[in-house]
Amino acid sequence: LEATPTQLTYQRHLAACHRMLGYLWVQRKSRDQAIESYETARKALEELQTRSPDVLQYSSDLSGVYMNLGLQLKLRGDGEKALQYIEQSVDLLRELSEQAAQVPNYRLDLGVALREVGKMLATAGEIELAGDRLQESKSALSNLVSEDPVNEKYTIELGLTIDSIAGLESAEVGN
Repeated sequence: LEATPTQLTYQRHLAACHRMLGYLWVQRKSRDQAIESYETARKALEELQTRSPDVLQYSSDLSGVYMNLGLQLKLRGDGEKALQYIEQSVDLLRELSEQAAQVPNYRLDLGVALREVGKMLATAGEIELAGDRLQESKSALSNLVSEDPVNEKYTIELGLTIDSIAGLESAEVGN
């Protein structure tokens, strides 16, 4: 069955509500409820993306849900599942960055997600792979800073990645 535009819009709004509920649960420090809300949003957005893969906004929204879900799972102590979701976010953001290179937020989000993957891999002892992801993050964010050097957010995110690289390098030296 073909979904009507009204049904797709309703489903996207429903997913957005659950994503916002997840955020609100995070603010209230109710991690399990946040994860439940993000899971509901994920399911709705995955269905939307499957039905309409050419609508970049669905992929963008889904990458954000994957990232939020991954971060909450990480905080709950489920690092393996968290890493899977954040890597799914990275995969979507890579696609979005290629399909719509003119949208800097996709590349910014990619740089941030790559940094998070790098940090998680470092924690898991995957030092070489962690370094690779952090260098990818640095490259993506450096390109944004080069394009728009007055954008403070790009500079801050790049600095956080550089700090993560330095932390990884000092941990390697310490071993």
